[in-house]
Amino acid sequence: MLTHVYRDFAAMPQAHQQAWRHRDTHHRDVLAAPFGGTGDKQRRICTVIGHAASFWTWRSLCAGRGLSDQEAVQVMTAAVLAVAAVPHTAPT
Repeated sequence: MLTHVYRDFAAMPQAHQQAWRHRDTHHRDVLAAPFGGTGDKQRRICTVIGHAASFWTWRSLCAGRGLSDQEAVQVMTAAVLAVAAVPHTAPT
Protein backbone atom coordinates (compact mmCIF):
# COMPACT_ATOMS: atom_id res chain seq x y z
CA MET A 1 0.00 0.00 0.00
CA LEU A 2 2.74 2.49 0.87
CA THR A 3 4.30 1.92 -2.53
CA HIS A 4 1.15 3.33 -4.11
CA VAL A 5 0.95 6.22 -1.68
CA TYR A 6 4.55 7.25 -2.29
CA ARG A 7 4.28 6.64 -6.02
CA ASP A 8 1.29 8.99 -6.21
CA PHE A 9 2.76 11.57 -3.84
CA ALA A 10 2.69 14.31 -6.48
CA ALA A 11 -1.07 13.79 -6.91
CA MET A 12 -1.73 14.52 -3.23
CA PRO A 13 -3.11 17.92 -2.29
CA GLN A 14 -0.30 20.40 -1.64
CA ALA A 15 -1.18 20.66 2.05
CA HIS A 16 -0.69 16.90 2.48
CA GLN A 17 2.58 16.95 0.55
CA GLN A 18 3.85 19.79 2.72
CA ALA A 19 2.80 17.99 5.91
CA TRP A 20 4.62 14.80 4.81
CA ARG A 21 7.76 16.76 3.91
CA HIS A 22 7.62 18.55 7.27
CA ARG A 23 7.25 15.20 9.07
CA ASP A 24 10.19 13.71 7.15
CA THR A 25 12.36 16.76 7.86
CA HIS A 26 11.43 16.63 11.55
CA HIS A 27 12.32 12.91 11.79
CA ARG A 28 15.62 13.51 9.99
CA ASP A 29 16.49 16.43 12.27
CA VAL A 30 15.67 14.46 15.43
CA LEU A 31 17.88 11.58 14.28
CA ALA A 32 20.72 13.93 13.25
CA ALA A 33 20.72 16.04 16.43
CA PRO A 34 23.00 13.77 18.51
CA PHE A 35 25.72 13.99 15.85
CA GLY A 36 26.05 17.75 16.16
CA GLY A 37 28.29 19.37 13.62
CA THR A 38 27.87 22.48 11.56
CA GLY A 39 28.02 23.49 7.94
CA ASP A 40 29.07 20.80 5.48
CA LYS A 41 29.37 18.07 8.10
CA GLN A 42 25.82 18.65 9.32
CA ARG A 43 24.55 18.83 5.74
CA ARG A 44 26.18 15.48 4.87
CA ILE A 45 24.87 13.80 8.02
CA CYS A 46 21.35 15.10 7.40
CA THR A 47 21.50 13.98 3.78
CA VAL A 48 22.54 10.42 4.64
CA ILE A 49 20.00 10.17 7.47
CA GLY A 50 17.29 11.45 5.16
CA HIS A 51 18.28 8.81 2.62
CA ALA A 52 18.40 6.09 5.28
CA ALA A 53 14.92 6.99 6.53
CA SER A 54 13.40 7.15 3.05
CA PHE A 55 10.69 4.66 2.14
CA TRP A 56 12.34 4.23 -1.26
CA THR A 57 15.69 3.31 0.33
CA TRP A 58 14.01 0.65 2.45
CA ARG A 59 12.09 -0.64 -0.58
CA SER A 60 15.28 -0.89 -2.64
CA LEU A 61 17.33 -2.59 0.07
CA CYS A 62 14.67 -4.98 1.34
CA ALA A 63 12.09 -5.60 -1.36
CA GLY A 64 14.46 -5.04 -4.26
CA ARG A 65 17.77 -6.41 -2.98
CA GLY A 66 16.63 -8.97 -0.41
CA LEU A 67 18.00 -7.57 2.83
CA SER A 68 16.02 -8.13 6.01
CA ASP A 69 14.77 -5.07 7.84
CA GLN A 70 17.48 -5.61 10.47
CA GLU A 71 20.20 -5.85 7.81
CA ALA A 72 18.94 -2.66 6.15
CA VAL A 73 19.06 -0.86 9.49
CA GLN A 74 22.62 -2.08 10.07
CA VAL A 75 23.74 -0.97 6.59
CA MET A 76 22.17 2.48 6.88
CA THR A 77 23.48 2.93 10.43
CA ALA A 78 26.98 2.13 9.20
CA ALA A 79 26.58 4.66 6.37
CA VAL A 80 25.53 7.41 8.77
CA LEU A 81 28.35 6.60 11.19
CA ALA A 82 30.86 6.59 8.34
CA VAL A 83 29.78 10.04 7.17
CA ALA A 84 29.82 11.35 10.74
CA ALA A 85 33.37 10.05 11.30
CA VAL A 86 34.99 11.18 8.05
CA PRO A 87 36.34 14.73 8.03
CA HIS A 88 35.33 16.70 4.96
CA THR A 89 38.11 17.43 2.53
CA ALA A 90 37.65 19.90 -0.27
CA PRO A 91 38.15 18.51 -3.77
CA THR A 92 41.48 19.40 -5.31
